[in-house]
Amino acid sequence: MDELLAEDRVTVLVAIDIDENEDLQLIRDTWKERGLTEIVAVSPGSLTAQLLDQFGPEIVTPPQAPIVFISADQSSVRLLPSGLKSVEKLKAEIAKGR
Repeated sequence: MDELLAEDRVTVLVAIDIDENEDLQLIRDTWKERGLTEIVAVSPGSLTAQLLDQFGPEIVTPPQAPIVFISADQSSVRLLPSGLKSVEKLKAEIAKGR
């Protein structure tokens, strides 16, 4: 993911932990130790409920590796197909969404 983001200065990745009881600082420290640079946040219950309403249970199923793509102008919001995504697939989705 870092490779993709390094090439594309327009794309922003925000990782959202859906367990509102998680310790955000512990998550950030773990990400830092692993060299991850993406923004990470803990979802309040109300946001998780809205994500469930819009995208269904797949959005809260970590093994599905859910990614929601939001275009820069916010005119397009879509859940990408489940499963791990290659850099090439993500690049294609980003290009399609601009």
